[in-house]
Amino acid sequence: MTANAKEYTFTASGMSRMSGKITRGRAPFGSNGNDDYDVPPSAAARVARAHGEQDTLELLPPSPGEVLRGILDRHELTQDALAAAMGVSRYSVNQLVNDRRGVTAEMALRMATALRTSAEFWLNLQRNVDLALARKAWVTALTDIHPVIPGMEPES
Repeated sequence: MTANAKEYTFTASGMSRMSGKITRGRAPFGSNGNDDYDVPPSAAARVARAHGEQDTLELLPPSPGEVLRGILDRHELTQDALAAAMGVSRYSVNQLVNDRRGVTAEMALRMATALRTSAEFWLNLQRNVDLALARKAWVTALTDIHPVIPGMEPES
């Protein structure tokens, strides 16, 4: 792993802070908030080249599917068992696990109930990924947009 790799520590709101390297994720599941979940190795390796520069790496936030895979592995749950608990098809769970479907509000409620988390946790993971991908895709176009309200700086 490279020296500039990052570690994500998950919080109830789904926001993350970075330090060290990507190896573990921590989320306050259940009542005591002390359950640790491994972030799948794919999260450690998942980087995107920024602006076509070969030496510049941009780290994307963990996707809901990556976190869900870690939870399933940690608790030795199958996609079938989770689907049955949530009242959805195995196909729906598989699509989420493989990042082929985004988390909707309804699915976040189902996942929160079945996995003893919060719906906000899952929606914030999805939001973080959506924003990172949009920023990457629109980086050039956003430079042409100028603030109309003086003194207010846009978030980066």
